[in-house]
Amino acid sequence: MSNDKNIEFLTKLQALLAEYGATIAWSCSPYSDTHGIYDEAMTIEVGNKEIARTESGWLDAVQLKQIIGD
Repeated sequence: MSNDKNIEFLTKLQALLAEYGATIAWSCSPYSDTHGIYDEAMTIEVGNKEIARTESGWLDAVQLKQIIGD
């Protein structure tokens, strides 16, 4: 993707996050430590309420489509 497309994507994503008060976060189990990471997940929260979660280290369009149910 070109630098212009990267900027366009990030600008649109920033606007959506701001409009909906949303965050995209990585999390893991509170019992994770230097010996291992457990229950890693990517989440999307709106107003401190989790609306989407995937049990992997990334969140892409395909996973969002599965979460939405299309």
